[in-house]
Amino acid sequence: RYEYLSLANRIYRNALCYAQRMNGGFGCDTCVTAPDQKLLHPHAGGLSEAFWCCTMRGAEGLSYLGQNALFYSETENGSVETIYINLLEDFDAEPDAYELHVRAAYPEQGGVSIRFFNKTAKAVNLIVYNPVKGSPLTYSAEPGASLFRPEITVSPVYDGKRLWFGDLILGIKGICKGHEIDAPSLKQLEYLGAGKYKYRGTEYFLEPLGDMADLEYEETAKESRQILF
Repeated sequence: RYEYLSLANRIYRNALCYAQRMNGGFGCDTCVTAPDQKLLHPHAGGLSEAFWCCTMRGAEGLSYLGQNALFYSETENGSVETIYINLLEDFDAEPDAYELHVRAAYPEQGGVSIRFFNKTAKAVNLIVYNPVKGSPLTYSAEPGASLFRPEITVSPVYDGKRLWFGDLILGIKGICKGHEIDAPSLKQLEYLGAGKYKYRGTEYFLEPLGDMADLEYEETAKESRQILF
C-alpha cells in the first residue's frame, strides 16, 4: 500500500536521520508526547549514543532502505516490466536491462532528474515516489534514452500537531521547556531555503531534523527542538 511507502520515507527522514550520530551509531532520543513533552532531544539522561539495540536497529533500518530504494517487477518471460523508485536521493543503477541515474534536490527543493536508458525492446513503466500526494508519479520509457524531470512543489503543512515540509518534520531549534509556542500560523513563516523558515515576529527558526550526524557530541548535548504544537 502506498501509505506504507510514505511512512517509510518519513521514518527515514525524521527518525533515522535524526538519531544517527557522527560516528555512524545511533542515539537515545527523548520521545515527544502531547501535551507535556513537546521538545525533542537527541540525548536521554545525558546519554548521547546507544551502544546496544538502538544502534543495531538503526543499522538494520538503513540496510532495509538500501535494499528497497529501488526494485522492479517482471513479465512471465522474465522481461523487466515496471521499475519502482521508492526514495528520492542521488543514486545510479546499471543492471543488464536498463541504466538509471537519479539526481534529487528533494527534500530541500523540489527538482528531480531521472535519466533512463531502456535496453529492452518494449516500453518499461517507471513508478516514482511522490512525497506531496497520495499517489506516485508514473512514466512510460520507450526503448532507448529518456529524461524525466518531475517537479515536486513542497510547502509547509500543519496537521494540527506537527509542521510538515513534504516528508520533513520542521522543528524550532534551540527552544527551551516552558517557552514552547502554540499552534503556528503558516502566514508567519518566511522561507529561507533548504527547508528552513523564519517565524516572523520571533527569534525562532523552523528547520528539518536530520542533521545530528553533522554535529559533535558536545553540540548534541545542547540540542533541543519543539516538534509538537
